[in-house]
Amino acid sequence: MYSSEFEKRIEMEIKKRRLCQMKKLVIVRHGDYGFDGSLSTKGKAQMKQLAESLRSQLGGGKTIILFSTAPRGEQSARILAAELGITELEPHEVLWSDRENGRSAHPAKTLALVRSKKELYDIVVLVTHYEYAEEFPMYFSQCEFDGLLFICVEIKKAEAWVIDCETRQRVRVKPQE
Repeated sequence: MYSSEFEKRIEMEIKKRRLCQMKKLVIVRHGDYGFDGSLSTKGKAQMKQLAESLRSQLGGGKTIILFSTAPRGEQSARILAAELGITELEPHEVLWSDRENGRSAHPAKTLALVRSKKELYDIVVLVTHYEYAEEFPMYFSQCEFDGLLFICVEIKKAEAWVIDCETRQRVRVKPQE
């Protein structure tokens, strides 16, 4: 079938890359929180319910959760990881946005972060804040899908966007009640 060992190695490398090409990007807004910035009891319950809703959307595969270093971001990520059986988590300061306190969203830096993971993981989950949940799906789709533009509507705490990178479709996911 192969005319040379070189062609066989090339074909194997292509198959290997396809196995680890990011299939889904999930953008999660953290749960409800209190004055101290930590998840409230309600926020913890929201994240457990969101995990149940996300379970059917993820479909398995090698997954990593990248999360904001804000307490509510980390706590939300850890709940999702525990509920979904995800063992790989990484904190990233760039994912912490809060306009009220002068922390701007950095979509270009976040896109670079996502791109650094897309060859290694089937699913990349970002656990972040309002600004990213609202704006990043549009930025990502424009950059990654040849100018396709996802217009996003307001997303509430403990909701998520699941972007299917193969079909170029997105789904809004809410916590199960």
